Amino acid sequence: MATIGAEPDSGHASARIETPRLVLRSVTLADAPWIERYVSDWDVARHTARIPHPYPAGGAVDFVRSLDPKEGPTFAIERREDREPLGLIGLEFKDVGEAETGFWIGKPFWGRGYASEALKALAEHVFLTIGLSSLVAMAVSENRASIRVQEKAGLVFTGMAETDAPARGGKARVERRCLERRHWRPLDDDR
Repeated sequence: MATIGAEPDSGHASARIETPRLVLRSVTLADAPWIERYVSDWDVARHTARIPHPYPAGGAVDFVRSLDPKEGPTFAIERREDREPLGLIGLEFKDVGEAETGFWIGKPFWGRGYASEALKALAEHVFLTIGLSSLVAMAVSENRASIRVQEKAGLVFTGMAETDAPARGGKARVERRCLERRHWRPLDDDR
């Protein structure tokens, strides 16, 4: 099971989630350089709806400043062993009781199960701490890696949808997956 706690962040408590290999913690301005470095890679940005390419210089600072916890938390994903930042995962509150998640991992860390571990821990946080009834994720059909991550976390295909994709010039047709609290199973330690 993930360990969920609180950490001080500019005078207010924010979520901190720990797994066997990862720490999910609040994003700060100090994260902007590594965020910008990783999302500037087309292979990271290409399947996202909101990461522009080429990524503008200073764009990560603007991104961090734009984060609003009332719209949903965004977490930096770090490796526990050395605090190396790997990527981001976040929630956007939607309808009552529902949140949509999005995530990315820096290319040097692909293929190691970090996204799956982070998403499973976030799902646990959504259901046990926040108390939502469903978690939704979307991905373009070509993004098989993201779809596999979603499926490993228990999200099931509910149909095709259209989503805003301002960084890709308009709308994108995506596969929608959902995990409802009633179908969610608590994590085991092997993730």
